[in-house]
Amino acid sequence: MAQAINFPNSPTLNEIHKDWNGIEWICKDATFGDVRWARSSQSSTITAGDVLYDPTLDPSSDKDNVQDALVEHGEKLADTIKQTTGLIEGAYITKVTDISFQVATGTGIVVYPVNTDSVDVAWTNTTVTLITSPTQSEIGQTNVCMDVNGAIIQIPNLLTSDDTKQYIVLGVVYYVNNIITDIANAPLVTNRTATDATDLMVKSADISGVEIMPITAPQLSIFTTPGTLFYPGINWHSDVNNPNIIDIDSFGSTVAASEFDLLSQTPRILAEIQTIIPASYNPSGDTVAPLGGGNDATIHRMYMSGVNDRSDPVSNARLILQYGQTTYATATEARENLTADQASYNTTPEIDQMYFLGWICVTAGQTDFTDPTQTWIIPAGSSSGGGGGGGAPAVTTHDTLSNRNIADQHTIVAITNLQPELDRGGRAWMVGLNYAVGDIVVEGPEAYRCSIPHTSTNFLAESTNWVAISPAGAERGGV
Repeated sequence: MAQAINFPNSPTLNEIHKDWNGIEWICKDATFGDVRWARSSQSSTITAGDVLYDPTLDPSSDKDNVQDALVEHGEKLADTIKQTTGLIEGAYITKVTDISFQVATGTGIVVYPVNTDSVDVAWTNTTVTLITSPTQSEIGQTNVCMDVNGAIIQIPNLLTSDDTKQYIVLGVVYYVNNIITDIANAPLVTNRTATDATDLMVKSADISGVEIMPITAPQLSIFTTPGTLFYPGINWHSDVNNPNIIDIDSFGSTVAASEFDLLSQTPRILAEIQTIIPASYNPSGDTVAPLGGGNDATIHRMYMSGVNDRSDPVSNARLILQYGQTTYATATEARENLTADQASYNTTPEIDQMYFLGWICVTAGQTDFTDPTQTWIIPAGSSSGGGGGGGAPAVTTHDTLSNRNIADQHTIVAITNLQPELDRGGRAWMVGLNYAVGDIVVEGPEAYRCSIPHTSTNFLAESTNWVAISPAGAERGGV
């Protein structure tokens, strides 16, 4: 406290005096003199305009008093807010029925184009019917937005950069078989962060973990490991300390097959709640044909639709298996032609918006994943591509090498002693292969070197056979 002037040495309780600046102080404890004085609640004759302000260290104001400096700062902050479109408050989206959802009361701001004045937008609780893709697809996602008039706009599939400027983005509704399965709400965005956060939300979602694995039972079924989803703003409603990442539960387990839906290239859901990987392919449209008669192997794709947000009781992410579209004489031939298979694969915007998890190859007559020459799984992280799975590296064989157990040999990447033509090329660990000392594989974010020869069945159960050597640095596929 500033030293008071004309303060008595023995004041009475609640006695009021002024200091040199004209600020009133009240005695709160008469036994201790000045140290027990506090600011009086009575009005002071000093205003913010009377208090000097030094602008030499302020890059945004040249005012010399507190009142004018505060006003200038406030005006500049208001101008900053008006530079972007975004959600200010409320607007949480909830599922009402299988085909409708509600947008809660909220407010936002629209600046479009950016050199115009901003428009404040407000709305009340509104329930609307879901609009799906104009291609009449049964699977996909719809972006929910608000226009400058407070009307809900639904945009299936991709948002353009222009959309995020003229509409307030409220969230994304996912649907399978034209039924709402999941909802991802947009973050509150203000100031300059509006454009950045919205663009990140609709462009930069990235999944990690969620590896496809064969179940231990002798059947052609899979499960997925747990993972995480980076989706800016996904958690802001429930955890402000972790607003951008949510956990993804496993689908199934080592002993329980995950359920998935079967998707054609139309795309159309041809069957729901399946557990056995089909030994059939989809040559065109919605036509499905069994493997066999020379067309013995095909490569399916597995996707995840939705975000599986456990904080939302109606969240229901789904696994979607899209049929293979090309056949091969053997699974080995299919693996060698994975890059070409990707290039010729028919896809749609609805499919490209799902999260790609990996490839699954099956052969006619096979009932499990125990023989890698007949069935195999390659996680999405094994590919250098994205956007619906991307491409895959060409296969390189090492069948002429024979000294790989020598201690000082050069690193040889993931060679198998029985199936050299199926080497993983430094890519993901694979079930059913005979790994030897010195082989290197990628599993999740790490690279591992084999220290004990073994036939692979379950990476976690066999972790003592591997030594972590470095982060793998492999990109995830599939947004």
